[in-house]
Amino acid sequence: MPELPEVEIITRQLREKVLGQRVEKVEALDPKLQGQGLERIEGGVISSLWRRGKNIIFGLGEQLHLIAHPRMTGQFSWHTDEDPPPKHLRAIFRFSRGNLYWVDQRRFGILTVREDLDLLSDLGIEPLKSEFNGEYLHQIAQKSIRSIKELLMDQHKIAGIGNIYASEILFSARIHPQRRAITLSRAEADRLAARTKTILKKAIQENGTTIANYLDTGGREGSFQQLLQVYGKEGGPCPDCGHLIERFRRLGRSTYFCPHCQGKSVSYGLL
Repeated sequence: MPELPEVEIITRQLREKVLGQRVEKVEALDPKLQGQGLERIEGGVISSLWRRGKNIIFGLGEQLHLIAHPRMTGQFSWHTDEDPPPKHLRAIFRFSRGNLYWVDQRRFGILTVREDLDLLSDLGIEPLKSEFNGEYLHQIAQKSIRSIKELLMDQHKIAGIGNIYASEILFSARIHPQRRAITLSRAEADRLAARTKTILKKAIQENGTTIANYLDTGGREGSFQQLLQVYGKEGGPCPDCGHLIERFRRLGRSTYFCPHCQGKSVSYGLL
């Protein structure tokens, strides 16, 4: 599933291609997308384009917005009329300079047109903004008895972090993913906030992480998967101490960590 870095990359690339361009024609090929109002943006001009959490928002004036959330396998790709249509093509947005394809193998992605942005109103703080810092992280942690990993991935508190980056961030910050958030000290919160920004920014520089389906709008894979320290590394040596990386499953997700570098002490209140 694309997370903040991948969605940010796609947003930046789309901004270069369609900002200021008129939508000449819209084709909703998937019956699930019919009734989502996609035809309403036909003839409109893309006046703004930004990311919120894992969502991409195309603004057409002040009254109309196309909202896209990739979920598991949704992705945008840019093509000319000469290019053969890709597999799992669900919608086409035609511009004078090319075509924007919405491809979604498992059909879980959201693609809808709204007059308001209420759909995004409950999203939490953006982790790359200055407002996301150790003070904020410590404040929300002191109100939670969940694990620190669950808190990092709570989209109502922090928007955009998913499973891959949560594991990498916690390893970098040397914090056990099963620790209760309430046990986080202010110093640890400062370190965790800083490492969050560092990891996400580096992933953006590396064009994101491609493990399964993610490609950018030009069909290119990311390269941050080559820099992953613990995610997907179960049974391999920790890059820092050599201890074997471990994995556990909770709430349907796999978490990877180094039990030596990130600690196992029950005094920390592990779940």
